Amino acid sequence: AKNSRMYSEALELYKRAEIMDNSNEYLKHKIIMLTYKSELPNKESALKKAAILLEKSFNLNTSVNPRILELGGVIFKKMAEIEYEKNPKILSVISQRFILKSLRAYEKSYSISKNYFVGGSYANVLLLAALLEKNTKMKFYHFINSLSIWQTIYDQTSGIQNQPGNSLKSN
Repeated sequence: AKNSRMYSEALELYKRAEIMDNSNEYLKHKIIMLTYKSELPNKESALKKAAILLEKSFNLNTSVNPRILELGGVIFKKMAEIEYEKNPKILSVISQRFILKSLRAYEKSYSISKNYFVGGSYANVLLLAALLEKNTKMKFYHFINSLSIWQTIYDQTSGIQNQPGNSLKSN
């Protein structure tokens, strides 16, 4: 509840700033992010509102902004989780649609940014897509891609561990 209030207050400030500069992508990004994080009036409604704002403000098919694409990945993944939680026995078409939207957004963000945090999210969504997939070939395709991403992330970060002054050093 405390965080919801803080997010809501920050959201109002960003909305006021957007009035002065309504074409500012940074402000739009923050407004969308704070909308879903506020979870007001509830988590599902906040995510739906954030998704509408996202699709109204940005075209994820043409965007090359990795932060916007990552935000799309997060929102659609969380929407898929909510749909799945409503009825876990049925792999709903709605949940699958949200996973595919999340997958496309994360894939594009990761291919542009090569950020391993985004890569980890992308790999996790690939695993979710594999679990939801009915077609065996596509199931393996998503699973193998996920493993490939995790291998790339491992390769990227294993060099970081051995650099002087890094707190990620192994014992």
